[in-house]
Amino acid sequence: MCDAIALAKAISVHIKSQNTQPLFNYSANRHARAVQVVELASSGMSTLVRLMESTFLRRWIVRRILDRVAFLKYRVIWQLSGLGSNTTVAN
Repeated sequence: MCDAIALAKAISVHIKSQNTQPLFNYSANRHARAVQVVELASSGMSTLVRLMESTFLRRWIVRRILDRVAFLKYRVIWQLSGLGSNTTVAN
């Protein structure tokens, strides 16, 4: 909405005075803001991808450890089931 109002003002000044400077100013301001938005989105996506990759790596490592150590595997399953809140796992 604010963008539309700013554009309407720039067009109005241009029509009344035939001065193109308000249109150039509007264009420059919007371009600068667009660059900021793209940079913010890019950095946010990069962060998200890094987090997803690190989460994937952590899950992969934990899975590999659990595959190799049966006691830990059964312990985790028991805890995740909700049955192992205060009990020990018996093999």
